[in-house]
Amino acid sequence: MSMEMPYFMTNPKWYKEKWVGSDTDGGVEYELTSEAPPKAVESFNEYMDYMENGATVYPNDKEFYFKKNPAWYTFDEKEKMYIITKDAPKEAMDSYWDYISQAKIVQY
Repeated sequence: MSMEMPYFMTNPKWYKEKWVGSDTDGGVEYELTSEAPPKAVESFNEYMDYMENGATVYPNDKEFYFKKNPAWYTFDEKEKMYIITKDAPKEAMDSYWDYISQAKIVQY
């Protein structure tokens, strides 16, 4: 399964590339710049989910209200989960709890 070019990559001002690893074994990592608009941030998050999981873990996560504004959530890389921010209004917090309650437990 392949993925279309992510939206955040359509403007070179929105991201930086860096090589990680050795000369013979490694890969490119992407990092967003401060110029990336909310739609590019969302695209970047989808891309990272796809690269880590091969597919979106929560296929309906875009339907949750808290995902409508990137200022309302962040992604915790260590815990591999979304975290609601203090800027989120009550409706977004309620949506976040609905999201968490529907999350699937994945065993590795």
